[in-house]
Amino acid sequence: MNDPVVKLENVWKIFGERSDEAMKAVLNEGLTKPEVLERFKCVVGVQDASFEVSRGEIFCIMGLSGSGK
Repeated sequence: MNDPVVKLENVWKIFGERSDEAMKAVLNEGLTKPEVLERFKCVVGVQDASFEVSRGEIFCIMGLSGSGK
């Protein structure tokens, strides 16, 4: 079994001036992406992403420019 050389767990990226407040509300109140946008005027770009990459594995993250990759 290959041990991962890259491991990310529970990664979030929220864009906006009130992103810190929005993240706290997501964790404490379970807000949805639309609720974050409405209440904080922030956009959830990455929501609770987790992955592992093993040595020799090819792994690609795709998305629009500025999307939080």
